[in-house]
Amino acid sequence: TSAVSEERLDAVSVKIDNADLVPGEDQNTQWSWSHRMNAPDFNEKKKKLAWLNLHWYVFRAKGDAATLTVSDWTDDSAPGAEIGREVMYNFIEVQPYLD
Repeated sequence: TSAVSEERLDAVSVKIDNADLVPGEDQNTQWSWSHRMNAPDFNEKKKKLAWLNLHWYVFRAKGDAATLTVSDWTDDSAPGAEIGREVMYNFIEVQPYLD
């Protein structure tokens, strides 16, 4: 079976408790881009692209800690995509951001 990758945004929600989101033009959003990788189903030879999504949030914790919650539903009442759709997350990175 051949892998499939499509250009579409993830149907997920990201919630950061005990924090304020920092407003900005390219912050607190999600975007999709294509990537050629050295993998059996996605490579230059097959001319197939893997589509990746980046979620970017800039926040200020209101105390010593904040809680990050990532869900495969767009909100508490709706999945946002068809049930059974597979989504892979390969890493979550949190790093300091200086104004």
